[in-house]
Order: sequence, then C-alpha cells, then structure tokens
Amino acid sequence: MQRNFILTDLMKTGQNALYEQFINMHTFKDQMFDCTSEYYLLQHYDLDSYDRKFAIIDRSATGEQHPSHNAEYREELERRRTLLHSQGFTFILATPWESQANIDEMTLYPKHSASQRQIIWSGGVSWFWFYMYNKHKNSKFNFDHSSKKYDFLYLNKQPRAHRVNYTTSYLTTAY
Repeated sequence: MQRNFILTDLMKTGQNALYEQFINMHTFKDQMFDCTSEYYLLQHYDLDSYDRKFAIIDRSATGEQHPSHNAEYREELERRRTLLHSQGFTFILATPWESQANIDEMTLYPKHSASQRQIIWSGGVSWFWFYMYNKHKNSKFNFDHSSKKYDFLYLNKQPRAHRVNYTTSYLTTAY
C-alpha cells in the first residue's frame, strides 16, 4: 500500500477544508492519504514513512487583497518551500476553479518553477461536481417552468475572452 501525505494549504490562506474533503471523498486502490492543513504540526508526522509527500499552495485568490502582495508572506512562502523541497515534497499549485487556458493568461503567485517538483491543479469536471454535490446533496428542488421571463439565461460568472469571442461570433451569425 502506497502512503501519501498532503499538506492541504502550505500558507493556510485558501480552501484547505475543501481540499481535505475532496481528497477524502476519493479512493484509489492500494493508496492511503493522510492530510493536515497545519504546517506547524508537521513535526508530529513521521514524514520519512510516506512514499509521496505533497504540499498544496492555494493560488485561487487573486487581486489586490491577496497576501502575495505582502513581502513577509512571500519570504515565508519561499522559506517553507525551500525546507519542504529538501524533505522531498512535491508542490501542487492549486487553482481548481480555473481552466488551464485561463491560468496561462492570469498573473498568479507563486509562478511555476522548474527547479522544484510542481504540479499545476487546474479546474476540471471532478472539482466542479465535487463542489456541486456538497452544495446540493440535501437540497430538494421544485422547478416551475410554466411562466418564463426570458427566452434564454446565460450565467457567465466572470467575463472571459474565450466566452466573449464565442458568444459574440455565435450571436452575430445566428441571427
């Protein structure tokens, strides 16, 4: 049985509880996962006994309020990354709500580094359905389609270049 250890948010600035739920909902044959979100409790784990060790760096928050704009945050993140890299950790740069195409166009911190073992976790079907399951698992819906205010409804959340281009070209050619 392969033993895996995951530090679910290296700086505890993101969605560590959701990441742990996501990991605990999945099973892999002959795989065991231990998770913690507490960096300062790593000394309580026998890290050498694990076959693989991962540390998730949450990059989902962006904008001026993100802690990466703080020099102390950046210094502490680099200090932790250097130490964990020396302990054999692989880093997961997590942006589970974004597609790889969007991540490529975004300015995220930290950037991908070829000098450290890193995996980019982009959004995908599994994260979306995990989130929707947790959000609606005990909900009872009653839809009434007898009175509609609109011919169609397009929920776009946040404008993206590929959506604008597709929508614009579709609407201009469709009518």
